[in-house]
Amino acid sequence: MFRNGKLKMKNGKLKRVFLLLAFLFVNVSEANAQTISNFAEPIMKISVRKGNTFSVRLDANATTGYTWRLAKPLDAKLLHLLASDYEANPGGLMGAGGFEIWTFDAVNAGVTDISFEYIRPWEENSVPAKQKLIKVNISGY
Repeated sequence: MFRNGKLKMKNGKLKRVFLLLAFLFVNVSEANAQTISNFAEPIMKISVRKGNTFSVRLDANATTGYTWRLAKPLDAKLLHLLASDYEANPGGLMGAGGFEIWTFDAVNAGVTDISFEYIRPWEENSVPAKQKLIKVNISGY
C-alpha cells in the first residue's frame, strides 16, 4: 500500500518479494552456465544458447605427463576458449588423477565441433591415448 508517497507492505511482504527476486536472479545467472562431466563415449552432442558459457570436465592425470589439448582450432566465430585448468583429485593422494576443465563462451548461433586429444606434448607424431569430440549446437537467444 502507498501511504504518504511511501510503499508499505504488511506482514513482511516486501521482504518476501525481495528474497524471491534475489532467488530468481541467482538461478537465472546459474542457468547460463553448463558443465559437461566425464562423458564416457568418444562423441557427445550438446546444445547451448548464444551468450552462455559452458565447461567440459575431462578425466586427467598430470603426473603421467598426459594433457588434453585441442586437436584442431576452434571456430572463433562461434566459440571462444575462456580457460583451461587442472583440478587435482580432492583426496590429495600422490599420483591420483584429477580433471581438466575447459570453459568456453558460445558467441554466435551455429553448429561446430570441439575436438580434444590426450597426449604427451613431447612425444611428436604419437597417437593420442584418448580422443573426445563434442558436437555443439548453439541456438540464438
